[in-house]
Amino acid sequence: QLFDQVLNGGFDEAAATRALKVLGEAARLREQKPSGPLADIGKLLDHTAEGVRLAALKLGGEWKALGGQLAKLGELAGAVGSSTALRGAAFSALRQLGKEATETLVSLTGQNKDAAVRHDAVTALAAIDLNQAMPRAVAIAKAITGEATALDLWRALLAVKGAGQSLRVALPEKSLPEAVAKAGMKAAREGGRNDVELVAAFAKAGGITADTASLSGEVIKELATKAVASGDPFKGEFVFRRLDLACLTCHSIGGAGGKVGPD
Repeated sequence: QLFDQVLNGGFDEAAATRALKVLGEAARLREQKPSGPLADIGKLLDHTAEGVRLAALKLGGEWKALGGQLAKLGELAGAVGSSTALRGAAFSALRQLGKEATETLVSLTGQNKDAAVRHDAVTALAAIDLNQAMPRAVAIAKAITGEATALDLWRALLAVKGAGQSLRVALPEKSLPEAVAKAGMKAAREGGRNDVELVAAFAKAGGITADTASLSGEVIKELATKAVASGDPFKGEFVFRRLDLACLTCHSIGGAGGKVGPD
């Protein structure tokens, strides 16, 4: 009833936005969805109010009900004049559609697109298909001049599981500007990743000499210094005990845990 009333214009803008958010919460928290055709959410993508369009994009993404709106999602994601929130929600909806959205995302990585659009498109594509995303990411990186912009791109890509290995394969020698390669080397060392092979691949791509043996030692020393200066042992223990990281499989704290690695 709530969904039907939104579709039939039975609410003002503010109430319609709240109703769509509540429907999203029902889907996330209680796995409850309307019994009618969920694809009707696509009718709201042309609503006159941006707040309603934004809420409809988020809800349609959560419901994975926007498969029939790929052209519209591509239009919204690639519209440079749109708000950042609206573009972000469109890319999120495309990513949630999975393989179905591959062709749309590939088109948004094209050289004729805005730099920010290409960045967001290749990041979303990486979550769906690393093999298609990484060569395009390298092509995008070649056009970047600032290290900060490149760092944002590499960080976003390396947040995807398995991205490091795919990126190592996609990086040809002497193919990147030095600043872009250095940004990649930095990203490969961050967040406890310290992917020495990827650091070496970025170095080759930028024509930089990197002694990865000493680099590994430098990284450990740098991290240890930061940990002593500003580390929080309580937060560290929470990270250590995260099941998805599986630290306890090999290591222990105070004798409790695995016995393969050092305490």
